Amino acid sequence: MKKGVIISQDANKEGLLISQNRVWDPMNPKKLFSEVWSNVCDGAKNRAKEKSVQLKVLIPKNYHDREEFLNLVEVGIKSKPDFLVLPFTLIESEMEKKFLEMLKSFEGEIYALNVLPNNIAHQELGKKLKGYVGNNEVATGKKAAKELISSVKNMECIMVLRHEKNQYGHSLRVKGIKEVAGKHNIPVEEVYFKPEEQKLVLPDKLIGKKFGIITLGNRGTEAALTIDPNQVLGLVGVDLNDKIASAILDSKVKCTFVQHPYMQGIRVIDMVLEPDGGKEFREIFCGPTMIDSDNALAFEK
Repeated sequence: MKKGVIISQDANKEGLLISQNRVWDPMNPKKLFSEVWSNVCDGAKNRAKEKSVQLKVLIPKNYHDREEFLNLVEVGIKSKPDFLVLPFTLIESEMEKKFLEMLKSFEGEIYALNVLPNNIAHQELGKKLKGYVGNNEVATGKKAAKELISSVKNMECIMVLRHEKNQYGHSLRVKGIKEVAGKHNIPVEEVYFKPEEQKLVLPDKLIGKKFGIITLGNRGTEAALTIDPNQVLGLVGVDLNDKIASAILDSKVKCTFVQHPYMQGIRVIDMVLEPDGGKEFREIFCGPTMIDSDNALAFEK
């Protein structure tokens, strides 16, 4: 009998999920949005248990160690599961070619989770790539831009704060921001920063300008909070943690847009089990949802 394969109500399924985060805190309301990958994994595990799907979880000790991530992909492929669920986190990086070559050797179905595959991945993997479950990244950018623009006056430009140049999902958020900003004739300036820096230093091109800030993640929002608030017309974020919830309640951040990671975990198992309806590639979006002063209290310590 093949190890790890069980008979479920719908089909024989054995799956392997590669996580981006080794943190494994129990799901609770205050961490529903902030502990993204621990909740993704919990949602997937719980749904897999309900549906009698055997789901193995591999978690790297260091998310930023790309070689370790690739090693886990290799381990997963060698275990010969029916399907593989993973974030396309190496897309647009120097390891992209190796990553896609490994996935091309996999004989089962591949599902993208939380981090969207780009056009190169679709071209290389073809019909093996069955679907994506995660946040609607373009919509996130659009909503963030609309909220910022509607809340401030006389804004000369929008500063988009990002720290990962090669994150495809972040690039899609920027696409949404630029689309909305363009309709209002507001230029967008992308500013990159290093998360380890204690305080964000404004680039010369923004000094003296009236600008608002949109960040692409918790690190960016925390960095933006180190800027003199008198220099910033407004701040809108993406993702959430306790510190940012407090900043929203203190009116330092107008709002932030969050994903639904626990639901992502649930829905990816549903996608694996549901008929594809003849579609070569399916998408299920879980978010974004806006957190502002009306609902931020539930997420503050």
